[in-house]
Amino acid sequence: MNYQSEQLVIRFFKQVGISATKIPEADEQRADLRASDGDCEYLVEVKEKLDTGSQRTNEMEETEHGSLVIAREPFKSHSRLANIFKDGSKQLRTTPKQTDSFSILWLHVHGKNADMTATRALFTFYGVASLSALRPGLAHQNLDVRPELRVSS
Repeated sequence: MNYQSEQLVIRFFKQVGISATKIPEADEQRADLRASDGDCEYLVEVKEKLDTGSQRTNEMEETEHGSLVIAREPFKSHSRLANIFKDGSKQLRTTPKQTDSFSILWLHVHGKNADMTATRALFTFYGVASLSALRPGLAHQNLDVRPELRVSS
């Protein structure tokens, strides 16, 4: 894992009163950090996702033409992000821990499209669904629907 991302997580925990230390490397992949607030133990696997190569290429091409356009991708689940979650989950499971320890998968996103990548990570982790109203207007009256989700009647 990227040393800078791990240090950022350690600083975050320190700011909220939780001590965090690096877990020594082992033969099998394990979580990156072990944290404690005095009452609870937290295992933290730090993952990061950078902008894709195609996004960087699009940005460079647009810059050469005099304007910067940030590449956007549709909001949907993403297989690369799913693999990051699977790997992180496996590393958390294989790390020796107390039976009541909490496991945290920390995803650090970088780049001009970080907001889009973070949203895609949520959609990948939790799933995306199209909603259909039973009666016209029902979804808007009774459901808290994110604007990115399509609501059809």
